[in-house]
Amino acid sequence: MFSANRGNKFQLATLIYFILGNLLFGLLIGLSGLEVGIITSVLVSQFLMVGLTVVTYIFITKASLKNDLFIKPLAWIDVLICIGLAWTIMPILSFINVLSQFVVKNQIEDALVDLLNIPLILTLFLTAVCPAILEELLSRSIILRNYQTKTVLATCLLSGMFFGFIHLNINQFLYAFVMGIIMCFIVMITDSVLSSMVIHFTINATGTITLYLVNAMMKIFDNSGVAMDQMMSSADPTTAQLLLSLVMMFFLILFFTPLTYLLLKLLMRRHNKQFKGSWRMVTSEFMRRHVEVADHSFSKDIETAKEADTYKLMPSEEKFKSWPLMLSAILFLVFALMVEFTSRSIG
Repeated sequence: MFSANRGNKFQLATLIYFILGNLLFGLLIGLSGLEVGIITSVLVSQFLMVGLTVVTYIFITKASLKNDLFIKPLAWIDVLICIGLAWTIMPILSFINVLSQFVVKNQIEDALVDLLNIPLILTLFLTAVCPAILEELLSRSIILRNYQTKTVLATCLLSGMFFGFIHLNINQFLYAFVMGIIMCFIVMITDSVLSSMVIHFTINATGTITLYLVNAMMKIFDNSGVAMDQMMSSADPTTAQLLLSLVMMFFLILFFTPLTYLLLKLLMRRHNKQFKGSWRMVTSEFMRRHVEVADHSFSKDIETAKEADTYKLMPSEEKFKSWPLMLSAILFLVFALMVEFTSRSIG
């Protein structure tokens, strides 16, 4: 039986497995004295942790790929819209990433340096293809299935939170949380996890390709011969550099946010979804409900839907704020702070 309580226990079990897996992997490396490269690290993370968790879940629950994991065909126009949405939300995700670096360390900086030393195709497979498929099944499909009796808002928040948890550090948690909320809502609109896979792949692939292009241009035009990998490994960004990045991201957000609105409006119209009051609706009801004339103005406050008979559907009384969920949050915070302290000590 799929339920919020089952979803909470799944989150806790997954987080414990990820934390113990990372600790054990680090211990084995330390005891053996082996130097493990970025390729091995990503493969272990994606296949032995994320992938194995998904396969185990499917085996135990006998989940249907179509009905339980929402692996359904996606029209090409929807694919293009999702690619556009991915590009338009990247500035806000980058803004959050930069803002967090005033307080916490960028935990993937060293990984980015190592990625520049391997072929682009392999990097795209490791950083874009694998996460887009495996992480979306884990943090979108499974979460969406178990919390379908909760409100759209609660389900999106839980999906975003879990997506942030599995990254195991504060820096990535912050922008992954926002990214997860957006992608969960889009999966609800399209009734297909392929939509979030497209967005996830596009964001990661765009970042990776941009990194390679900038590095190549620096090698060509910089007379000093200093490449990006040398610059990135030399020092953490200064406060002035972070502030400059924030300003640039802010203006990009002002430009791209209206485009996000238009694309989301188009996607909802294509799937006959209504935004007004949607956050208060039961997740399963929102996903299967189609309206003939949907309100796509987005200007209506959610509270105005309280008087509409259409939106008097109430979520189940089953509480999702249970001890497994609280313990998951505590475990993540403790481990993330440990990672932050360790990285600062080493760096």
